[in-house]
Amino acid sequence: MRKPMIKILAVALGVVFAGAAGAAEGEKVKWSVHSGEIDEAIALDGDKVNGRDVFEVCSACHLPEGWGTEDGTFPQLAGQHADVLIKQLSDIRAKNRDNPTMYPFALPESIGDAQALADVVAYIETIPMNPKPGYGPWEPGTPEYEKGAQLYKDNCTR
Repeated sequence: MRKPMIKILAVALGVVFAGAAGAAEGEKVKWSVHSGEIDEAIALDGDKVNGRDVFEVCSACHLPEGWGTEDGTFPQLAGQHADVLIKQLSDIRAKNRDNPTMYPFALPESIGDAQALADVVAYIETIPMNPKPGYGPWEPGTPEYEKGAQLYKDNCTR
């Protein structure tokens, strides 16, 4: 009984480490691969006026000022990097990111093509950030907040 378990564990670890080695060598993994739409939208010049019209769809949940909800159910869009917004929308559309609430609103039928993505992002870039963003249930000083701050410091900053 013990030998088969050791073999299974060895194979599983081999698969994990082989995947990690490939990613470490610069191979793109699925979540980091850009779709053609992402590259196209990033390369386009956005029209802020058209973007304001497209944003009406977004404002139903993210609010007219793009600040989202205080509890974080709908995140703040104002102040987010353009490339991040384009990638998020494109990934949701391509089903590379699971967000059932957002999916119907991200579809081309709702907000348009790659040009519309560039437009809405150009508009969002003009919106000032909320000067007093909400923290949801994770106020500074809570264990969740402190853990998140440490994860960010360890993994997202240099």
